[in-house]
Amino acid sequence: MLTSSSKRRVLFAAAVTVALAAPVFTGSASADPKQFGALVGVGSDTTENVINGFAGFDNGNYYTPLSSPTGNRQLVSWDATAPTGAADNCISLAGGIKVQRPNGSGNGQEALSRAFDGVAVTNALGGWGTTADCGPTTNSGRQDVSGLIDFARSSSGKSSTYPGTDLTFVPFARDAVGVAVYRAAGTPVTDFTYSELETLYKASATGVSITKSNGVENVRIIACGIQLGSGTGNFLLTALNGSTATAVTATQEANATSECNALTGTLPAGVAFSTVSGSVGRLQEHDAAGLKAKGDLLANTAGHAGDQVIVFFSAAKFIAKANGIVPGNPGPLGVDLATMSPSAGVGPTGKGYTGTLNASGTSTLAVDTTFYNNTKFGRDVWNVIPTSILTGPGNTDIKELFVGTATVTTPILCAATAVATRATFGFGAPVVACGNTSNQQGFRPGTFN
Repeated sequence: MLTSSSKRRVLFAAAVTVALAAPVFTGSASADPKQFGALVGVGSDTTENVINGFAGFDNGNYYTPLSSPTGNRQLVSWDATAPTGAADNCISLAGGIKVQRPNGSGNGQEALSRAFDGVAVTNALGGWGTTADCGPTTNSGRQDVSGLIDFARSSSGKSSTYPGTDLTFVPFARDAVGVAVYRAAGTPVTDFTYSELETLYKASATGVSITKSNGVENVRIIACGIQLGSGTGNFLLTALNGSTATAVTATQEANATSECNALTGTLPAGVAFSTVSGSVGRLQEHDAAGLKAKGDLLANTAGHAGDQVIVFFSAAKFIAKANGIVPGNPGPLGVDLATMSPSAGVGPTGKGYTGTLNASGTSTLAVDTTFYNNTKFGRDVWNVIPTSILTGPGNTDIKELFVGTATVTTPILCAATAVATRATFGFGAPVVACGNTSNQQGFRPGTFN
């Protein structure tokens, strides 16, 4: 039986000689492109840019690409959403396998699971992607991605919903979740307590809102939802469990965000609400332009000219966007992170960043370490690896990159070059030791519908 790496090499050869009709490289193996044997990652929007940085390039900027001492193994990583101008929402894997792009932590974990769980593709859960956009599939309507995805980016940790030890969640950085705010007309409310956020999202019926003073007038505020499968979205469900000790349910969150999710209309160029399965009308996570579009649509609705919208937003992503490291600067759009404060001692204090947001240009924001280390809204972020790869023989290069070995005691993704890159993208050091392998769950069922 071919190993994952062997299968990839065979399929890449097929792709080069048959699917692409490209010339075949000859000569010593050391001269071949290292990217052809690189580890393939998919999943989280939150960490896509920093992992791109680890791979050597993101948003027009070059970074030192990380590679394993053994075999100089590198990383390649597919973004959660298609780049501007893309003809479809597909990614092309080895052997000409074209599948739906996994958008978000949960979808990334599902795609990784299908690459390693050995379920036959004749079973509906045995592949990934639908027929609509991405070309030929098996008779189950799914593409066989066995051995073609090596890791998943995840902003959410392991879940007891999926018992088992098939997947290992390896921490490499620390993020925090803040609250982005926008008001089309008038001064927005820029401070929220933990209990106010809990009230907004724990809705037993649709149409929930809160009214709060901005110091001059009372403002009606509604919450917006982000795409299903988002690690940030799943994180907030469990984070908002302070007063009742029970997490927000998916139904409560859907009720709470229903008014914002239903806002539709003409959107500015470059703005599109999420089209992930079940997510139409929701925001793509960490999209300041999308939040502004929702706020503008709300303000143009009769009787709601002075209303305000909010949504949860990665602090690291906000910092990187505001500092001009990745696209989507929120400052000129009028989007900022609100100041949060605890209720009955529960929750963080602050915005998630230090410094001043520039309303007209790029900023110089930095991580608020105290906010990031808060146990409610701070979160480690992870790369998810099949446990069999980490515990089985061989795969020294993978282990060197993610978890370390007896020889490479500091994993490459935790060493000085990676630490400098992750700081550039607004991330801090994880609370769980970087490279730790103690967090595990079972394979995650699911395809992409």
